[in-house]
Amino acid sequence: MTESENERLGESIKSLVGIELIERLKNDLKIYKTRLLKNNNTNDSNTQIENLQNEIKKIEKEQEKLLAKQATIEVEIKQKEDQIKKYEQKFAAQGGGFTSKKKTGYTI
Repeated sequence: MTESENERLGESIKSLVGIELIERLKNDLKIYKTRLLKNNNTNDSNTQIENLQNEIKKIEKEQEKLLAKQATIEVEIKQKEDQIKKYEQKFAAQGGGFTSKKKTGYTI
């Protein structure tokens, strides 16, 4: 028997016993498993990306709120500083500077 005849005989025997079918199924399962794992990894990655994007949106909203609050506080500070200047000027106009100078030796 030649080598090709031996291969054909082996294939025929495998076919009769069902080994060829089993080997094909094993290979098909390997391919299916590989595809399934690839899809699962992709789905997991997509889920992680979505979660991170949602977290970024939350942080950006919080940042906007904090920036608005900061702007409000800065306006309030400016108003208080202006009030303080007016009171200092009023105090100085009423002779407060003289009293302060007398006690400490210098003016405010």
